[in-house]
Amino acid sequence: MKELVVVSGKGGVGKTSIAASLAVLLSRKLKVTAADTDVDAPNLAIVLGADVRRELDVRSSEKAVVDVSKCTGCGKCVEVCKFSSITLAEGKAVVDRLACEGCGACSIVCPTNAISIVQVKTGEVGVADTEYGFKLVSGHLEIGEANSGHVVTAVKWLARRKAEEEGADLLIVDGPPGIGCPVIASLAAASHALVVSEPTPAGAWNLTRIIQVINHFKIPFMLVVNKWNLSPQYTTALEAIAKQGGGELAARIPVDYTIAEAMAMRKPVVAYKPEAESSKAIAKLADIILERLS
Repeated sequence: MKELVVVSGKGGVGKTSIAASLAVLLSRKLKVTAADTDVDAPNLAIVLGADVRRELDVRSSEKAVVDVSKCTGCGKCVEVCKFSSITLAEGKAVVDRLACEGCGACSIVCPTNAISIVQVKTGEVGVADTEYGFKLVSGHLEIGEANSGHVVTAVKWLARRKAEEEGADLLIVDGPPGIGCPVIASLAAASHALVVSEPTPAGAWNLTRIIQVINHFKIPFMLVVNKWNLSPQYTTALEAIAKQGGGELAARIPVDYTIAEAMAMRKPVVAYKPEAESSKAIAKLADIILERLS
């Protein structure tokens, strides 16, 4: 099974819209499973018009919990907490869950052993059946949690399992933006990467950074320039950056407000209006990807 991860050095470049359309088009010629590893803001299910049902919880964070029956209100935990996450209220210690980092200092100094460090829910992973005949695995991070890489890894584990059960030829992953831990977890063990960028100074800078990450893992990649006709000059610059980094241009997608209309209807543009200029460009991109995957 091949694994194509769609990434971008920055958010807001149309990565998820393109990933959704590619999943629909490629599913007509291959057995496909899709995954959304942008766990901070998972939107692939929205674009595909699918409703995700919870399948498993991810627990990799730790927080302090106070047993109020043992707490004497001495305040030692308040003094030692470097994150100002513990206060006293009505003579008892109270933990601010969003501020607590689970370091355990409070539990060490507590004279009555009223504070314990416990694992808490970091995020969850679920599955959806799309109207296009393929499954989608998606995950989301709990508010205030930082271990997004663990949730991404769980999404990919479940997606690969579902893909194997379905006998899929291709796992297409909508990765997170940026170059941090969740991006690295998304790219792990991928066979191909598709980088979506935009013709702006920020797009050029962040394309350079994501290519460095991809090359570190020795993953072959292709470039898609979305809204290319906003700046043909910067589009040429993006193509040069990709070529220098060992990649190739796969597609130029024009500015097309039909994409916004399609998203409002919770549909990929290729399903909403196949005759749109953006749909035609993405269809050509899908053919190129099929050729490279084979």
